[in-house]
Amino acid sequence: MVKTIVCSTGTSAHKGPRKQLEQFIQEQGQVEKAADLLFSKFGDAPPEGENLQKVLSAEIHSLVRIGITHKDRVVLLASSTDDGYCCALAVEKYLKHHWQGINVETKQIPGLQVKDAYLFRREGVVEFVKHVLK
Repeated sequence: MVKTIVCSTGTSAHKGPRKQLEQFIQEQGQVEKAADLLFSKFGDAPPEGENLQKVLSAEIHSLVRIGITHKDRVVLLASSTDDGYCCALAVEKYLKHHWQGINVETKQIPGLQVKDAYLFRREGVVEFVKHVLK
């Protein structure tokens, strides 16, 4: 049976302090390039055993436990921040690499961030729910 899994993403793909990730993205000059480099740090780790807890992101761990297959569809909902989006793109690359043929989409959700509570409530949560319902 083909499944559609909607998965919110954080920054656990980075495995380090958020400030380091923000600096890493700035050094690369663009989020997509940073995501490629981030993916290269864990991309060859098989999605099994201790890799699920020590090397791979929480999102990958959860998706493996759900039992995704190459026939499934995964929608990754990322924050509106560069660091959240970068990690989501790296997770997308990983899923496509290890489950060839899987349908993965990454969507950056406007207002979904933690620095401005008003923006989060007014826009972030509303947009997040809209994407989940869609």
